[in-house]
Amino acid sequence: MATIPTIPTSRNNEARAENERNLVLLHTYPRLSSSGTPANTRKINVSSQSPNEVAEFRLKSLDSDAAVLAIPGTDYRIELLAEGLEESQVGSRVRGRVHGRALRMHRTPAGGNFIEPLAGRPRIVQGTIMAIDPDRNEVLIDLVVPVRVAMFEGEHATSLATGEMVNFYMEPGTRFESIEEV
Repeated sequence: MATIPTIPTSRNNEARAENERNLVLLHTYPRLSSSGTPANTRKINVSSQSPNEVAEFRLKSLDSDAAVLAIPGTDYRIELLAEGLEESQVGSRVRGRVHGRALRMHRTPAGGNFIEPLAGRPRIVQGTIMAIDPDRNEVLIDLVVPVRVAMFEGEHATSLATGEMVNFYMEPGTRFESIEEV
């Protein structure tokens, strides 16, 4: 009787298989609660200054209504409407919140967080949902930097879940709101 050769397994193969199983779990849609909303939805207080919603930039230039902000460690130079910035801050690091509005959000099973184009007004973006605010119909998304995004008319933040990846077009008018250092 002939024996069938087997491929030896190793810890590396077992670890790789476990990682692949975990990746599949990350890309499944969320479990819904009895009310029909994702079970892992959590409320966030829009007026709070939680550290995960504060973005840090280097201010490259400032004109009467817009600022060019560089994201440290990247080639991004995004142009945003600016509130609370002064000409004397050009060249220095600034911290604040970014607010925008989505045009039709879509779930995506793969990819990374990005802002397109690298320089200019954000148009096409993709990121991971960090938190959901159902009262204001907004989501906090990691788009290389945290951005608070208002949902498009007719879409509901409660239809999404934290940890999901989404992509969408940004409506013109995304703004940066400077915060005071603590």
